[in-house]
Amino acid sequence: MEAVANTIFEDIQYVINDENSQTLIHNDLNPGNVLVHNNTDVIFIDWEEARYGSLFLDIPLRCGTSEQIEEYRELLAAKSIEFPDDHFNHMYAIASRYLGLRYMSWNLGAWTSNLHAKDDLKKYLDMVVGTSLS
Repeated sequence: MEAVANTIFEDIQYVINDENSQTLIHNDLNPGNVLVHNNTDVIFIDWEEARYGSLFLDIPLRCGTSEQIEEYRELLAAKSIEFPDDHFNHMYAIASRYLGLRYMSWNLGAWTSNLHAKDDLKKYLDMVVGTSLS
């Protein structure tokens, strides 16, 4: 157990220290912090957790399918922000596992009585084990 915990810690340090992916991140992107107005305008709220960090710490919670990830990568490329496929996939997998663990804990106590929490728990478990992309 300790060896696995150390691996997770070392992996997330790799993401955190990646200088090429540093930018302003929201750091708490979840459906409750995203408003959509007139089906066209997307507004991110609740910026209290925002900080300078790796953009990979925002991607897994907003991009759950390979199509969404590809669209996000195209938007990044339009701003001249590009990562080799293997590097992007590795960073995404690490961040997804970390964020799945982080958010999963919030749903552990509520999943038996709240269907939404149960669905969220499954999503976060899928992120941890690497099955979140369809």
